[in-house]
Amino acid sequence: MASSVKTFIDGYFKKHSDWRWSLLENWKQIMGQMHEHVFLEKVYKETVVIGVYHSSWMHELYLLSPVLLKKINSVFETPRIKRVRFKLKGQKLYGQAKRAKYKQLQAKPVQLSSPQLKALEKLDDDDLQRHLKGFFKQCQTGAAKDE
Repeated sequence: MASSVKTFIDGYFKKHSDWRWSLLENWKQIMGQMHEHVFLEKVYKETVVIGVYHSSWMHELYLLSPVLLKKINSVFETPRIKRVRFKLKGQKLYGQAKRAKYKQLQAKPVQLSSPQLKALEKLDDDDLQRHLKGFFKQCQTGAAKDE
């Protein structure tokens, strides 16, 4: 009988009453309207690391960190978190901006250098040659990167 990983994790954390699970479940409620600008990056011992999409929000949240700390600890019966840290994760792209960035990556014509072409011509296997050519192009456009 197969079950999803989410089902397993949900059951495990609920069964073991882990306070981190409570933090994760209540994250949107804790952050309110700011949840669009931040995400829960990591919970480490008594520290919460919050990923922030823009430096101005990171500065603002840093100034509000005592208030944020109280708000986070209000979810628990006893205070669990003593420190809040922030990590800049770059601009979050939405809808059209995300598609525009993808199209921009796709639109650039990529030319292999003559040493790369010569190296590929030395290969006897056409399939390997074709795959390596595609790999070189992905490396040059950045299309292989995880976002």
